[in-house]
Amino acid sequence: MKLDSRYNIENHSRETFDLLLQWAVTRNIQFDPAKHQTRALRITSMLEMVKMANDMDMKELQALEGSIARILTEILKEERTALKGEHIQFAYANFDTGHLIQDVFVRAAVRNRIEFRKSDISEQGIGRQDIRAHMLPDGARKNAWGANTFPFAGETEQIKDFEIRLLRASMKTW
Repeated sequence: MKLDSRYNIENHSRETFDLLLQWAVTRNIQFDPAKHQTRALRITSMLEMVKMANDMDMKELQALEGSIARILTEILKEERTALKGEHIQFAYANFDTGHLIQDVFVRAAVRNRIEFRKSDISEQGIGRQDIRAHMLPDGARKNAWGANTFPFAGETEQIKDFEIRLLRASMKTW
């Protein structure tokens, strides 16, 4: 973005603008605990920041993306359930294929995929036939036997690049 150019922030929230401005000045992001009570909300705000910077054609975009990728990695190490399907959908809808943030989300989803795959494989054995499983309510049966669905199944069906990259990363890890 040129110094003398103007940008209409109507498509972005004031909060996103404030966070982007904070990062541009300090190269750091401090979240307001009242507005960002969960890590999932922090992830959403960071995605919106990168989109806004991208829309503004900020010349510091690469540095911002690198900072955000590091913060996202730390958040997802602390609480991997903070990653939601809408985050993956947002990253694939708004960023170029192979984007750094997409890589972070693929790496974060690998463990879920492997755990789901292991439970899916083990269900083909005698565990599913056990009579005790049939006496439990459906949700409890699924939890008891590790048969929960893969949390990003919808995203793998809708976003082929995510599915392929996740499969490759899972194979490397497995």
